[in-house]
Amino acid sequence: MFFSIITWSLIRLRKPNMHTTTDKSRSIIRYFLISILLVSASYTVPITAAVVLQYHHVGDNTPRSTSLSIEEFTAHLDWLEENHFTIISLPELISRIKNKQLKDNEKIASISFDDTGRSVCTNAAPMLIDRQWPFSVFINTGAMMRSNDSQCSWAELRAIQKTGLLSVGNHSHSHLHMSTPTLPDDFSIWRTKMREEILQAEAIIKKEMGVNERIFAYPYGEFDQHLQLIVEESGYTAVGQQSGPIGNNSHLRALPRFPLSGAYAEIENLADKLLSIPFPFQKETLTLYPPQNKAGYKTPLLTLNLAKPLSSGAQCFLGNGTPIITTQTKERITAQSQFELTPGRNRYNCTASSPYPERFYWYSWQWVQ
Repeated sequence: MFFSIITWSLIRLRKPNMHTTTDKSRSIIRYFLISILLVSASYTVPITAAVVLQYHHVGDNTPRSTSLSIEEFTAHLDWLEENHFTIISLPELISRIKNKQLKDNEKIASISFDDTGRSVCTNAAPMLIDRQWPFSVFINTGAMMRSNDSQCSWAELRAIQKTGLLSVGNHSHSHLHMSTPTLPDDFSIWRTKMREEILQAEAIIKKEMGVNERIFAYPYGEFDQHLQLIVEESGYTAVGQQSGPIGNNSHLRALPRFPLSGAYAEIENLADKLLSIPFPFQKETLTLYPPQNKAGYKTPLLTLNLAKPLSSGAQCFLGNGTPIITTQTKERITAQSQFELTPGRNRYNCTASSPYPERFYWYSWQWVQ
């Protein structure tokens, strides 16, 4: 209705009427109405986005780097409720992505935990069950088989599962660094071992929990195109620990999650993260960087193909906040570090202003050296 009234007014102003307005006045009014139309349109274009929250421990007796307190976790849940987020299970979210069914202007979030630390069952689960919010736990079966007091028991997980709110995923059997910065001499042996890590955990989870959701969480969030291919061949969707929102075109073997433990638990920064929106990509590709063992891998090139031009400039950074070389055209964004990446996990983070108040485009990609 609003746009119809503005459009009708513009048409009327095209017709001369000396009794009501001068040519100059008509021009001013037309300029004003067009400005309103353009600004309003920019804010009413639908947003299609979802976010996944990633946790490990909820309590004060576990390493701070992978923990947040009960008070902090409560604040996160309260914030989601106060900001009118709909909490859905991770399997449901993945189903919507596969079928391009993320709806416009919905605020969607899923909650996930890596590993089965005891506080997940004793602290986090009761709080989520009280709100009737679904959540996922990614099980490292090797740790579960050692049956120590730091882990949930299978019986506890099965009891929580009966609420209908728990979905379980695969976090490998041995929790290895599955992505390797330099390929092994015998690539076929490495591939076989990585596949066994996934399938062994799958068999144990199926035996103990009676389900197989076929969702894999990369240990330490580390992956590369070789590991992605193994995950795909094994029939899995996969999530990492690179931050960012999810859209209908997000890659199903590299879905981002926002780590919200330790230094990332502060409630002050939650809005920027969970209200972020995905860049308007055509499609995310597997070959985002040169194959390992090739020249240039220490300063990898990231290329993001856009479905439509951005209205503002993008900038990419290293994980420590250092700006890196970023170029942008109507069709794509490219980013490349001018510094060699350091051993271990590295990250490119790209952001840009969006037409929506207090919401930013956000994209991250992790590199392992």
